[in-house]
Amino acid sequence: MSSRGNHEFMGEIPAPAPRRKQVPGLEITAEDQDSSASSLAGTRVLYIVPQPFFDDRGSPIAVLQVVRAMSELGIQVDMMAFPSGRDVDVKNLRVFRAGESLRIKSIPIGFSMKKVLLDFASFFALRARLRKEEYSCIHALEDGIYVGLAARGKRKIPIIYDMHSCIPEQLLTHSVLGTRPFQWILEKFERYALRHATVVSCSVGLKDYIKEKIPDTPVAEWTFSNPDNDEVARQLDEPAAALRAELGIPPDARVILYAGNFKEYQGVDILVDSMSTVQQAHPDVQLVLLGSSIGDNVDEITRRGKGAIIVCPRQPHDLVPVYLHMAQVLVSPRVSGDNLPLKLFEYLAAGKPIVATDNKHHRLVLQEDRAVFCDSTAEGLAAAMSQLLDDPAKMQLLGTAARAYSDQKLGWRNFVGSVSEIYTTALQQSAKEI
Repeated sequence: MSSRGNHEFMGEIPAPAPRRKQVPGLEITAEDQDSSASSLAGTRVLYIVPQPFFDDRGSPIAVLQVVRAMSELGIQVDMMAFPSGRDVDVKNLRVFRAGESLRIKSIPIGFSMKKVLLDFASFFALRARLRKEEYSCIHALEDGIYVGLAARGKRKIPIIYDMHSCIPEQLLTHSVLGTRPFQWILEKFERYALRHATVVSCSVGLKDYIKEKIPDTPVAEWTFSNPDNDEVARQLDEPAAALRAELGIPPDARVILYAGNFKEYQGVDILVDSMSTVQQAHPDVQLVLLGSSIGDNVDEITRRGKGAIIVCPRQPHDLVPVYLHMAQVLVSPRVSGDNLPLKLFEYLAAGKPIVATDNKHHRLVLQEDRAVFCDSTAEGLAAAMSQLLDDPAKMQLLGTAARAYSDQKLGWRNFVGSVSEIYTTALQQSAKEI
């Protein structure tokens, strides 16, 4: 089958509704949250986001959740982002875009000279904003910490380093920045950032790495929230059926779905290679790859799939639950990387069985009771997916356990509480330092 473009759906696709459910073992009560909101109300934050915002991909989606939580806490947010991206309507948020005069339209994921130019533009824009406004705190995402520290200068403003990944490790495969001299420089820069950050907020799994580097740095791990799963699921049946028809998938066919970009570390190649074996045992199975971008070799992928693979371009984030609901199995074939794949939070919320390559990043939120693990090879993926498809009872058990974990651990109230705790810690830490 050929790749598909954008789709129109019959019926209305519901927006995720935030949960308001207390999670056992977490002491975040309604009174605590009201107190946090009142204590942080009016706090002015300069949020450095060295990416397109808003864009339907991992980090910007996570940033939007943080911004919505900050808004709920009464925090006033001024965001400095790159020039591309679309506006979002969030109370207490103003977005400023650095480098618009450079006329850079497309910004690829990862390191690029375009990004370097925009980082320089961000530095000067941040300096101007800091001269014009007074801020209680700076929140810097990823490599924005370096721009933020430089722009802050000697001002005694607390700075939160929002660390989604280990930058030296992310650049290991780069032809120049992956060489030993540049890796040494990058590690020195990272240590400097960790040492001078007031608080480090990081993806699940990075806390031990940070503590090993700089033991005294206050660290908090993000666990992002999910919608009210039961309510969303009830509303997705009709749109998912319409999507299946639009993609030309027969009603009785079973769907394995991958959502994410097609970068090498995601393991899409081995997933594509695994499908010939899966189809021999299960001819009714279709693989849907959701998230292709300009530059991905879609024609080659569909050719290798021999009719069993459908490639869909990246979709608006509020449509992703429809794709997940359509699937019988969700797969994460990641082969490298140092951070937790954010897609796993949405996979768990979907209440579907998950197949994942066996690595430490997947095991941060997945266990054998809610996922099937396999070797990071085409053969390993094929065996795991085929065995799962042969066992409908196990598929049901895994999907139920995944949704239960999401309901218990990934509620909105707890996420807002974690954002509140990070900001309270940063402001108190600053007060002690001054």
